[in-house]
Amino acid sequence: MSIYGRRPAHLRGRDPRLTDSQERAFSKAMDKSFRESFRSDPGSIALAATTMAVSYALVARAINQGEIGLRYVVLPWVIEFLAIMWVGVLLTRTWVREPVFEAISGSMKVALGWTIVLGLPFFVLLILQTGFDTTAMRSGVADAMGRLLSSGMVWACGAVLLGLVLDTQRDVAAWRRDGGTFVWPATHRFALRFAALLVMFFAGFFGFWFVMVISGAIGFEILPASTSPAWIGWGFLLVTDVLVLVGGAILHRHLGRE
Repeated sequence: MSIYGRRPAHLRGRDPRLTDSQERAFSKAMDKSFRESFRSDPGSIALAATTMAVSYALVARAINQGEIGLRYVVLPWVIEFLAIMWVGVLLTRTWVREPVFEAISGSMKVALGWTIVLGLPFFVLLILQTGFDTTAMRSGVADAMGRLLSSGMVWACGAVLLGLVLDTQRDVAAWRRDGGTFVWPATHRFALRFAALLVMFFAGFFGFWFVMVISGAIGFEILPASTSPAWIGWGFLLVTDVLVLVGGAILHRHLGRE
């Protein structure tokens, strides 16, 4: 201990919401959760691949029919992130009454804050389009909801949520069987997907520039100028999820051999 007494938690490099013993348990659980974030058994891969195929196929259908733009393409990702926030709060109050998990994932304020942050751009866009006209705002919301239903985006988001629920059920069952501190692998899975998306974004920027240079040099239009931004966004997200699924399964098997 320091001669100045016990240092504050934030100066010791740990989460101030946890005690020392909880921090040690959390670190061990984090390592286990990371290893289990991407399972490599056939059933897990089939579930993830099926969820991905259904959701991306529905989004592609909506783009092809000209019913949605780029902002709707990212909606399944946004919905899944918010679901992780709110399901985490729900778990801490129902099936996973575990102190460390409650301290990390049990904050309703955090879930509400992220909901506001991610919902704000859509609300601002609605205001810009309607000019604070309440009648026009109600009409705009009704049109957006109708488009989500008619385009199948609701079912795409539903497929993502169903996959999350099924994965979570297995995670909770494993924790009840093995005991110890609960760290939700879904948070790791989404964090790794988001990190991969950032890498894809920067790599894609230079890749897009390279494609434009090559197409100009050879006089052939590789990517038509009329290509919808929604298709480009869809492709980025799809490639990211496929790479994370394949890479995660390989990493899981590699860690399992250690």
